[in-house]
Amino acid sequence: LAEKFRANGVELEVNYQPSEFFYLAGAFNAQRTYRRGGAPQRLEPIGEDLTSGFNPGGDTPANNGNLVVPGTPEIQAKLFAVVTVPQGVSVGGGPIWSSRFWTSYDRVTQAPSSIVWNGFASYEYRGWTLRLSVDNIFDERYFAGSDPNFFGNVLITQSPEREWRLSLSRRF
Repeated sequence: LAEKFRANGVELEVNYQPSEFFYLAGAFNAQRTYRRGGAPQRLEPIGEDLTSGFNPGGDTPANNGNLVVPGTPEIQAKLFAVVTVPQGVSVGGGPIWSSRFWTSYDRVTQAPSSIVWNGFASYEYRGWTLRLSVDNIFDERYFAGSDPNFFGNVLITQSPEREWRLSLSRRF
């Protein structure tokens, strides 16, 4: 059977290009997802110190009567700018801000908010593009959650450190 969820939220995106050499994009997302039909339950407790979110009978956690689904930021904002010069060189980048988020249905712990900057530089010539991209430029320590509905908890993993990518592509 499929899990039952309900979500409320708003998403806004604005794109602005005042000239062929400058482009700006921004986005905002706020969403809250609720689980219907009771909290998820574990088959058996893992141990006294690892039972956060454990609901033996699928009871609703006292701290989360509406069963707000944990594991992802409820609010996120992004801004990205690109500057291109006539010689085929482009440079762009911007931040992604994510709100802190709960790590379990019982709302005992939270993963912290984060600001992650990404950017790129590219050069285009006769259909060829050489591009250097960098994700997490300032090596921000931030976290990602997994699906909380199997055990009632979210598996928290540290997201990737700074990542570099160099690519060469050809447009036909």
